[in-house]
Amino acid sequence: INMNDFKIITFDVEHGNCHVLVTPNNHYFMIDAGSTDNFSPIIHLKNNWGVTQLRWLIITHHDSDHLTDISNIDEYLPPTTLSSPDITVEKLSELYDDEFSIPCDVFLEMKKRYYIPALPLSHEGYDWGGVQFANFSNKIDKLDKQNINDISTVTFVKYMAWTLIFPGDRI
Repeated sequence: INMNDFKIITFDVEHGNCHVLVTPNNHYFMIDAGSTDNFSPIIHLKNNWGVTQLRWLIITHHDSDHLTDISNIDEYLPPTTLSSPDITVEKLSELYDDEFSIPCDVFLEMKKRYYIPALPLSHEGYDWGGVQFANFSNKIDKLDKQNINDISTVTFVKYMAWTLIFPGDRI
């Protein structure tokens, strides 16, 4: 979708999508970090689009299909800001039957470097070139039946007359 100067690129990464949003003032956002065996969205953006900075990475939840490109992101275009559902490593361990996937391990290590809280994406102090963002996710401790998909971050994006919703896995 190209709405004048606001662009949304959706990469089909087999088990879902990886969305890249480019604001009119050239901020790059990525929603989820999926990839395929033969395609890395972040390497494609770096090599084919000349992207030099990823402003914000939103991980909707911690399933491996949302994190398969996280090593490339960490190596080639680490984001200025990283956001994901608020959940402890201990609670993640409870929700997964086995050990974490390698992408989840890499993400959890990467996340340790993002310890300074960022203002919410919707904060009025940000200039996203007329694009408005808002995020929502359930708190895991508030759910009767706890499932990792039920804490998926939902991202709302509004630009001009368009309102788009990026739901993660469940809304």
